[in-house]
Amino acid sequence: MLPELLHQPLQEHLRRVREQHEDDLGRGLGRAPLPDALARKCRNADREWGRQGVFPASSHYVDRCTGVQHRHHLHESVIQKAVHEAARRAGVVKRVTKRDTSCCNGGSYRSQPDPLPFVLHRPVDRSWTTAGPGGTMNLNEYATGLGKLVANLNSLEFAIRAFLYKEADGPYNPLLPGLRLDHLASGQMVPVNALTDYDSLRKLLKRYNRVVGTANLQVDVSVADTRDALAHGRISKGPHAKVFRLLKFADPKGGTTTKVTYSQRLTKPWMSSQVKRIARALRRVAKASGATYEASQ
Repeated sequence: MLPELLHQPLQEHLRRVREQHEDDLGRGLGRAPLPDALARKCRNADREWGRQGVFPASSHYVDRCTGVQHRHHLHESVIQKAVHEAARRAGVVKRVTKRDTSCCNGGSYRSQPDPLPFVLHRPVDRSWTTAGPGGTMNLNEYATGLGKLVANLNSLEFAIRAFLYKEADGPYNPLLPGLRLDHLASGQMVPVNALTDYDSLRKLLKRYNRVVGTANLQVDVSVADTRDALAHGRISKGPHAKVFRLLKFADPKGGTTTKVTYSQRLTKPWMSSQVKRIARALRRVAKASGATYEASQ
């Protein structure tokens, strides 16, 4: 949301930028840098108006790998110079940075907004101390531990989906310009892509490992076992037992017996190790995506 005072200036700015883009197209330019997979799959996407930077650089640069001339977004150093000049004209002696201006407005500064309309939760990675033999916990501790596991697993799945979307893997029908995932309503129809398809976490992990290639960035697919057990299992504890147990059963397929496919005592050490394990997996996906975050300590 922008103040009404900025609506007209921004519309006028976008009009000038679009004219510049059309002029670039007329000179055989007007191509925005895109992820490699998307550039190969949608060969003319880099010329689309919706792919161009809102605040473009004043000049072009040559991609050393492809030899194509691109117009990148405005470099953050240009903003810093403008802030410095404004402070000088205002007679401000103290050094002023972009962060100072954002803090004065009660906000936080980001030099490059993420192109995808989503928020990635920080992974929970807190160290636990075992209290008593076997790492027994009270009900509140169980609830907290399970909450940490679910939060990290949800974040891992979304991070993988965001990575696959950026790489245009699988069915790739881009989100419409201006469409925000956090504004979607029940019953609304959206394009099918890595963010919206029906793949399970296990299948997403296999797709991610195939696309990322590099061994030290791949994620152990067995992480999905914990997710499946939490989503489809049962947590039980006998009247004299000190530790809950997580159980999961196979599909009986109409038979009279079924197989136990997952059985795990929910001790503090085990839950702590799973929280940290999933946090490490999330760090790998974030690194592959070029994203940054801080894990809770």
